[in-house]
Amino acid sequence: MYASEQGILNEQMNVQIQAFENETLRRKLLIVSTLGAKFGKDGDEYFYIISHLPENDCIVGFGKTPMKALDEFCKMYGI
Repeated sequence: MYASEQGILNEQMNVQIQAFENETLRRKLLIVSTLGAKFGKDGDEYFYIISHLPENDCIVGFGKTPMKALDEFCKMYGI
């Protein structure tokens, strides 16, 4: 049995999407690492932070998962 042309195209698209998501994650983690952001957990939320709360120059991202905290941190940083 052979795969349909549409099935092959769908699989190729899935591979490209996964590669893009992996590259995006790699870039975000590289930025967080370069900036020296600290990672932690406060109650039921994870966070990435530069500086200390409540300082004006503080950049922090909170989330229910480490990935959501990373996304929020990058959004707050302007990435």
